[in-house]
Amino acid sequence: MMAVFRRGNRERLRIAALERRRATAEERQRQREEAKARAARTCEECSQPLPADARWNRRFCSQKCVNVRSLRTKPEQRIQSNHRRRVRMRSGLAFKVTPRDWERLVDRYRGCCAYCGKSGPMTRDHIIPISRGGSHSIGNILPACWSCNNGKRAKLLMEWRMRRAKRRSTI
Repeated sequence: MMAVFRRGNRERLRIAALERRRATAEERQRQREEAKARAARTCEECSQPLPADARWNRRFCSQKCVNVRSLRTKPEQRIQSNHRRRVRMRSGLAFKVTPRDWERLVDRYRGCCAYCGKSGPMTRDHIIPISRGGSHSIGNILPACWSCNNGKRAKLLMEWRMRRAKRRSTI
């Protein structure tokens, strides 16, 4: 009985099969375009591309961007955060870092970054970050290039080095 139906409707069955194949090809193309669109999404704060495996509702590339956005949209929180930092800095008044101390420290490192050895403009990096209880004293400060200081942020020295080594091993 089925064979009779097929013989009588051969052309209709062939057209239906072609339409199914075309529909699945269009569906695959649509899925590819959606995957590209997901991969092309960018962070709302710094406009860097989000990782391809990011969840569909992810808006920021890192916790840093979340914090920056939060502080910008909540000025009272930013004011309190800055106040707490100033208080921590002032708590080390007995260990005030003078310009002469800073120049000596930079000279001791021959004007190079204490971490990567690059020469150029140096920034003050707290070995134990003030946010982690470190003091603003000459014993807790090293000259660092902007990229090392910015990469270290509020991490302890060993945390930063381990993270940097892990990144370099995956590249």
